[in-house]
Amino acid sequence: MQNTLHISRIYAIAIFDFCIQNKSLENWKKKLLQLSKVIQNKKINKFFNIIYSKNIILNIFFIIYNNKIDNYFKNFIKLLIINQRLHLIHHILKQFLKLYNNYHNIMDVKLISTYQLTDDQKKNICVILEKKFHKKINLIIKINTSILYGYILNYHNIIIDNCILNRFQELSNFLIL
Repeated sequence: MQNTLHISRIYAIAIFDFCIQNKSLENWKKKLLQLSKVIQNKKINKFFNIIYSKNIILNIFFIIYNNKIDNYFKNFIKLLIINQRLHLIHHILKQFLKLYNNYHNIMDVKLISTYQLTDDQKKNICVILEKKFHKKINLIIKINTSILYGYILNYHNIIIDNCILNRFQELSNFLIL
């Protein structure tokens, strides 16, 4: 896994630097997202595992994209296929998005809640977090009814757990001691 992360990061940095030089960040972001979706498609992935010829896989990709991609992206796909690293595209995308978000001063914040939040609540949370971190907040909301009542905020390596389940566990641990 460490090697996968390292290789993916190298590809992502190279792509990101290329995008900065050519002012094509948004374009490449869309292409990488699309390529990742294609590769993650179970039927296509299963099909590629059967085919061993790199040329056939390459031609299939060019048919899928129907010549709607530029030569730089074609070369990137070729490079992944030739080096048998097409399976890394999801990891490359994640690393690229980290660089992209850092460049655009965007921070991903995961919010786990017991119920669906209203638009006003989402907006208020974003405003508070944007003031605190001086970054644009990308709020990723997940619903988990097992935490009873409250929420869990997760950003970078920091977790703020403000749910009833956690309070009960803390109380239980205190009473056991």
